[in-house]
Amino acid sequence: SDQHIQFFLLQVVEHQVRTRHASASAGAQAKLRDTFVSWIKAQESTKERLIVRKFSQLCALLLVCDYPEKWPTFFGDLIECLSFGLSSIEIYLRILLAVNEEVADKDVPRTREELKEHPHKRYDEIAVQIGRAV
Repeated sequence: SDQHIQFFLLQVVEHQVRTRHASASAGAQAKLRDTFVSWIKAQESTKERLIVRKFSQLCALLLVCDYPEKWPTFFGDLIECLSFGLSSIEIYLRILLAVNEEVADKDVPRTREELKEHPHKRYDEIAVQIGRAV
């Protein structure tokens, strides 16, 4: 089904972000961020919850990789998406939940591998930056 294909493709993008995003060109990184915002705009309904959850997790992963140095407008871009319709509100809330799980939730243990994926970032530093942005 389309949902399975979309989910698989999002997994491919997740692998790309985890393994190659940091070494990608600035243009490729910006294109990925723009594509994420465009995807939110294009959603007419959120019937495919699995896809929305996976997309939200990817947004949180991009936040960890790019915020604030490469994507300082992350939260502004996300707030702008609220005007795109009812489905964008649900996506917005799911992204915030994913960001909370990825960055702020101290109950989620971080493995050494997760911490190695982003050696230039500390989760606490990202949480402080987020606090300043909102």
